[in-house]
Amino acid sequence: MKGKTQVIQLTTATMLTTVGVILGNFSIILPVFSIPALRLDIVAIPIILSGLILGKWYGMGVGIIIDLINFLLYGQGAYHVGFTINNALIGLFSGMIPLFFLHKNFLFVKKTLLITSMTLVLLTIGVLYSLDRLSLGGETVSLTLEVRIAIIALIIVMSLLTIGFMYLTLRDYKYELKDMYTVSIMVILIEFFVIILLTPLWIQDLFGQPYIIGFLARIIRGALMIPFKIIIVLAIINVIKKQQVTTLRGFIEN
Repeated sequence: MKGKTQVIQLTTATMLTTVGVILGNFSIILPVFSIPALRLDIVAIPIILSGLILGKWYGMGVGIIIDLINFLLYGQGAYHVGFTINNALIGLFSGMIPLFFLHKNFLFVKKTLLITSMTLVLLTIGVLYSLDRLSLGGETVSLTLEVRIAIIALIIVMSLLTIGFMYLTLRDYKYELKDMYTVSIMVILIEFFVIILLTPLWIQDLFGQPYIIGFLARIIRGALMIPFKIIIVLAIINVIKKQQVTTLRGFIEN
């Protein structure tokens, strides 16, 4: 029985790795001050699913393998171990966070989501209002009041749209609503600690781009990608629970 379980786990991990490699071919890299430093993709989705289905260790392994294969197939420029660490952390967080909230009461999960979201928004506002201008080599960009307001408005609008969508679709189901909060916390923490905080360090090391520029660019990216990732992960979780094709760690089964 144990051997059969391991075979199923390895097969699932292989399938999710394959999906991650395929999705890596559809990444969009946007230049920030002529540096290819901002990536838009959903490669994190199969890594998150591997953590949810198989646990943190499989999640980390799938993340590492996806990053290495994607670099060999689609890599542009020099390899940096930081991005491999990022993928490993995505798998780790997705395997740990839902389990942490599994036996927490509904109110605790809801408050945690509110605190997490507000902390991210307030930190962004604080960073924006602490800067007057950004310098990159000989080029200087002024952060006018209009630019700051536009960035903050984008974050708020995307957050409200996400909350509205999820309430309309899941408001009548307590367990599904708890799933929604748990997934939201997980995606926000992954985006904040891995993408927003760590990735600018690796970009700075590779290209010399100032950390604060990468930080602000990924704040804007987060406003676009966090709602998108939450909706995709929730949709997949709902399919898995309804069809009962596998188990999810940290989620109550229907």
